[in-house]
Amino acid sequence: MSKMIAPGKEWPTLLRQLQNALPEAFTSDGTVLNLIEGGWSAPGHGKMYFTPVDGSQLGTMPMIDLDTAKRAVRYAGQGARGVGNDRSR
Repeated sequence: MSKMIAPGKEWPTLLRQLQNALPEAFTSDGTVLNLIEGGWSAPGHGKMYFTPVDGSQLGTMPMIDLDTAKRAVRYAGQGARGVGNDRSR
């Protein structure tokens, strides 16, 4: 059986939905940004991604170095602890 992508689930369609739902996560030209320490930014470099279904390009996703990733995870962890301790919800 040949592989196929379900109608309406093609990458360009999904990407447009993401851009509409979270425009701050993209640059004006559609580049995906990283959320690091509470802000959207484009550190590091881009890496091309391709679908295994037909080999077409999905886009360029942001890649960051190890130190930046550790900083981002520490910041996110601190925020998650704060949410877990918030009794006002």
